[in-house]
This record gives sequence, structure tokens and C-alpha cells, in this order.
Amino acid sequence: MKNNEIVIFSVSKTITQRIMNVLIERKLDVPVYEFRYSDVLDKANEMIQSGAKIIISRGGTAALLRNNISIPVIEIAHDFHGVYRILQQAKIKSQKIAAVGFPQFCNALRHYQNMTNEEFKICQVYNHNDIENVIKNLSENDYHTVIGGLTVAEMAKKYNLNAIMGDTDNISIEQAINEAYSLLKYLNRENTKLIMSHAALNQAREGIMCIDQLGEIININAIGLSLFQCHVGDKIFKKRGI
Repeated sequence: MKNNEIVIFSVSKTITQRIMNVLIERKLDVPVYEFRYSDVLDKANEMIQSGAKIIISRGGTAALLRNNISIPVIEIAHDFHGVYRILQQAKIKSQKIAAVGFPQFCNALRHYQNMTNEEFKICQVYNHNDIENVIKNLSENDYHTVIGGLTVAEMAKKYNLNAIMGDTDNISIEQAINEAYSLLKYLNRENTKLIMSHAALNQAREGIMCIDQLGEIININAIGLSLFQCHVGDKIFKKRGI
């Protein structure tokens, strides 16, 4: 398998180190990147152009990618073990703690809080542009320690707050990697079938065109291109009244 078919976008330096340890243990050569939120989509599209077929990420970054790119995004799950670990680190810094994150992370935090009765503030955001305002507000309300990802850590530094980077356990990382490799095998099998069907179509002497239920051309052989004067993606059904 090509090394760049699966890539990992990490959301914290702590998680990056854990990912690297898992990859070393399993002797896997998978690229791991840490990007600023504003660069994520551009970098993802660069990776896709270079042959990436699956991206592994987490939280808000995974949601952003899933909503904006054309390849599958596998998520590293939020786990209670990771939550426990970051809270213990945060308590060393301060007893007044706030966690800032996207819905998936905050849901995990709430479940953990309900089970343990731990006291800490949960600040849910829906885009990275909100993070600075939240961090600024926490600073003004005498919070000294925040938990979150790369953007949270960056904003915490700006407002002189301690930052504890999000964490996870090796099992969640391994599950995401296993899922990615399983999906990659499926995608490669389907791609092989597609190549074979294209070859068979182009061996035919007739013009052959395949369309879906909406009239969009999903496949056409070389003779069909010349004969029908249309291309994959064209819609050949006209709306009534036009």
C-alpha cells in the first residue's frame, strides 16, 4: 500500500505523540500532521491531489473535513481514559478548570462529569472562530487553566492561560487506524472493479452509456463519447416545461 493513501491530521501535540508511538509499535508508515485550523482544508486538498484516500482526525477538525472534502474521514473516538488523564494534569495547574471544544468532545466531557461529579466548566463551540472569544471570557473570569486542542492552546498562550492538550488512549487510535485500513482495502477492491469495467466497455464496438435514475451519465465508453457528444456528469433528462 502507498504510504500516502492514509494520512492523519492530529489535533494536539499529546495525541500526535501517542499516534507516533502506535505507528512505531505496529511498524506502519503513515504521515501525521498538525495544521492550524485555517490551513486544514487547503492541506487536505493537497494530500488528496497527492493520492490520499482516507484521512484520520478528531473532533472539530474531523467534522470540518467531513463536510468539505470528497474522501472518507475516520474519527479517533473520545474516551474517558483520555478525559481522566487531562483532568489530572489540569488539577496540578489549578482547581478552576475549563474545557473548550466541539460537540463530540463536550459530550464525552458531560458523560464523564455525570459519572464522576468532577467540577469543571465545559465551553462548547461550533467553529474555531469562537474559540478566542471563549478563552478571552475565561481569562476575564479568573480561569487559569484550559483544556483543548491546538487552537485552544494557541489562544490560551495569547491570554496567558495554562493549556492542557487533549489526550486519548492507544486503543482509540488503533481502532481508527484499523478502520482506515479496512476501508482502504474495500476502496481499492472497488477501484479495481471499476478499472476492469472501463476496460470492458472500451473493448465494445458499440457506443455504451450508463445513466442513473436522475439522468446523469455515470459512465461512457470511447465510442459513446464520439457518438453521443456528451460526458460523465452531464444530465440528459430535461425538466418539464424547458
